[in-house]
Amino acid sequence: MQVKVQTLLNRTHPMPGFRYADVRLVEGPGGPELWVQIDAHAQRPGRCALCERPAPTYDHRDRREWRHVAPWHIPTRFCYAPRRVRCAVHGVRVEAMPWNEGKRPWTRAMMVFLARWARRLSWKETAEAFDVSWEAVYRSVAWIVTWGLAHRVLAGIRAIGVDELHWRKGKKSANFLTLIYQVDEGCRRLLWMGLRRTERSFRQGVQTLGAEVVAGIRVVVSDMWRPYLAVVRKHLPQAVQILDRFHLTALLNKAVDQVRRGEGYALRGQPRGQRLKYTRWLLLKPRARVRGNARARLDAVIHSKLRTARAWCLKEAFAHFWTYHHPRWAKAFLDAWITRTLRSRLAPMRKVARTLRAHEALILNWFEWKKVFSSAAVEGLNNKARVVTRRSYGFRRFPVLKVALFHTLGKLPEPELTHRFC
Repeated sequence: MQVKVQTLLNRTHPMPGFRYADVRLVEGPGGPELWVQIDAHAQRPGRCALCERPAPTYDHRDRREWRHVAPWHIPTRFCYAPRRVRCAVHGVRVEAMPWNEGKRPWTRAMMVFLARWARRLSWKETAEAFDVSWEAVYRSVAWIVTWGLAHRVLAGIRAIGVDELHWRKGKKSANFLTLIYQVDEGCRRLLWMGLRRTERSFRQGVQTLGAEVVAGIRVVVSDMWRPYLAVVRKHLPQAVQILDRFHLTALLNKAVDQVRRGEGYALRGQPRGQRLKYTRWLLLKPRARVRGNARARLDAVIHSKLRTARAWCLKEAFAHFWTYHHPRWAKAFLDAWITRTLRSRLAPMRKVARTLRAHEALILNWFEWKKVFSSAAVEGLNNKARVVTRRSYGFRRFPVLKVALFHTLGKLPEPELTHRFC
């Protein structure tokens, strides 16, 4: 059974109101190319590109060309002379063409094709694989992100997570991003991103989501950054804020390391101080995960009378806190641990204890909600964002980074096509 190229195009890329008039194989400067001539259907009037209403033909424009998905890796171009129609509402306008999007030299199918592959490969690799420019890939991704943001549905959001992300060198405020994620059980995606990690930026993100979405939020997962806490108290009073084990464990590890460094400096040159050498990362791990000679070095420290040993014991004792299920018993353990730590005479550990006491209610909310919501989902999405940044060797401009992250993490809807290319 013989099949014509027009038949394949009609099956994979139908265009109501138009027809594939002719397909020719033309020798181009880089090899053979497929030129597809498109004609308007004689019995169907053109439609206004703005309102999609039928309108009489006014005149014809010059012939245009669009790059289409290449079958058998043969460059394919659509050729058509667009009509201008006289719309009763919008006046003389270029007609609507189902394969066209504005003045872009690529068809919609081609842009969706490149954008889907740009999730699997870097933009440069995508451009090289399909013989297009980097600009073509970027414009395709930017268009599909803009389309997805305009058509996404934000209903049913009950839990969000907020965190910052460092995206450029330096510690300036503009080198950080504020990211808002949806962290519900069945959907985890990027909702909003903005420059700087300030109260103003987070407040702007909450306002962008809209009053209806904000009213339905019941849980906010974040760290103990004061601007975030202030915005949640003011603009999300109905939501429960949760601080979970990730950030608290990081605080404890930092305090233990501060005790080790201070004691190592004080005992420099003494035999007792030699025990602390090469133990930085060992002290941050649970003892059960340390093996071999490293276990012997760790035991030499934790079985001694060093201040670092006491700090490590307090850190390990706190790990039992996460095994509780009822908030009442978790609160009793937390109060006892804070009292014990405040009497330890270890300044970094006492600072952590005071921080936990100040945020005790937010910490216990994790148990109130049955350990369902945590910042694990937020940190996982942040890690994916870092992978996108590393794969591109960094971004110089915020708009390009925004397009890349929404394309990968936004779970945005895409235009429907008859044929799925990848």
